[in-house]
Amino acid sequence: LRRKVLRQLSAIAVLTVRSASRTRMFQYVLGFAILAAITLPLLIRGDGSVESNIRISIEYTLRLVTFILAIASMWAAAGTTSLEIDSKQIHLIVTKPVTPLQIWLGKWLGLIAVNAALLLLTGICIATMLRWHLRQSRLSPEQWRAISEEVMTAREPVLPSLPGLEQKIQERANEIEAGITPGALSRESLVENARRDVIRSENTVQPGASQRWVFPYKHGGGRGGQMSIRYMFSSPRQLDLQPLAVRWIVRDSTGATAGSHDAQVFAGQPHSFEVSPGGETDVLTAEFFNAQTNPPSTVVFARDMGVTLLLPGGSFEGNLARALIMIFCKLAVLTALGLTIGSCFSMPVAVFAAFAIIAAFNLTALIASTDIGEEVSRRSLAPTHGFIDRVVALKFKAADALFAPIRRYDPVPRLQRSELVPWPLVAQAFLLEVLLYPSILGLCGVLILKHRQFGLPSG
Repeated sequence: LRRKVLRQLSAIAVLTVRSASRTRMFQYVLGFAILAAITLPLLIRGDGSVESNIRISIEYTLRLVTFILAIASMWAAAGTTSLEIDSKQIHLIVTKPVTPLQIWLGKWLGLIAVNAALLLLTGICIATMLRWHLRQSRLSPEQWRAISEEVMTAREPVLPSLPGLEQKIQERANEIEAGITPGALSRESLVENARRDVIRSENTVQPGASQRWVFPYKHGGGRGGQMSIRYMFSSPRQLDLQPLAVRWIVRDSTGATAGSHDAQVFAGQPHSFEVSPGGETDVLTAEFFNAQTNPPSTVVFARDMGVTLLLPGGSFEGNLARALIMIFCKLAVLTALGLTIGSCFSMPVAVFAAFAIIAAFNLTALIASTDIGEEVSRRSLAPTHGFIDRVVALKFKAADALFAPIRRYDPVPRLQRSELVPWPLVAQAFLLEVLLYPSILGLCGVLILKHRQFGLPSG
């Protein structure tokens, strides 16, 4: 019985693959995806440097390929069921000894198999074109070394900690509480506001001042390559396109110097320098000096990725493969959504409904993820506000929770920054976007198909 069910399921999947691959849409999508993977690395230009061109081409190429495949997945999934229902072709399937679960699951497996094939082809094209564009005959030895070590690689990021951060946050929260009306804000809101103020203050370095970041990391992390510190900050001088004088000193846990960096750099751009800790150290302390005193200029580091320790993590091709797997997971969710909605409506309505749902929830989730959304949620959930305000706040939180994985499991920023896409993150994306979300959508689709009663004569 199990073999029979698997044969029926695989037969539906194979028929779906054949049907999809024979359509003009599949041919157009394949052509556009391969064309984007081949031409964008040749056409895109950044600030003129090879490193900038490659990083921008990686991001734009993957974004465009993902967009093309996402549109195609939603369109094909919504149409594969709705068109069969409208043309009565699905009657040939439902009158056979197959269940609605086999119909839905077989079509879903067939469509995601098509997506996997398209992603594989475009991934090969992207990697091949980038390697061809960066062949040694076109670059100087210094450029080749810099690109190989900084761009066409995978680095594991380690975020820093600020010494005494929690104590400073509590002190700032007490200061805020002393200056406002008692009971106006909860303790949680006070601490959150204080955390933002302290982090903003700690990441701001005045002219002639310094700041320290501590990086705890596992000794021997990475894969035996060179470690480096990457940093990026903003400054008023970047509006005048003038460089700033900076100085870094990195020490290990024994106090020995692991690296130093004196340079004139431009604000608003990422910079990096190598560090070489010795011994069995598992902590690095990076101290930054704002040497721009004439004329003076303040330096502000980003809250999240302003200063990062990078450990060797593997090859670019392996990192690209993991990124493509995560993109495939997103396409699996979109395919499941399109199939379920296609079971409810006719072709044009199903496509419109699918894209409208994605747009509405993404817009709400985008607002919920910003500071404005957080402020609305915090104020609306206060006891002094009414029922409508609380419902709006809960809507923001629900949309943010529902679509948070779409943002959290986005591999493109990591790949563009040459950061490692770890296997645990890929596994989380697979469990959530290939198993959990499609299972819920599939259950809804199966229930809809059961109640459509396609096997009955029409008329």
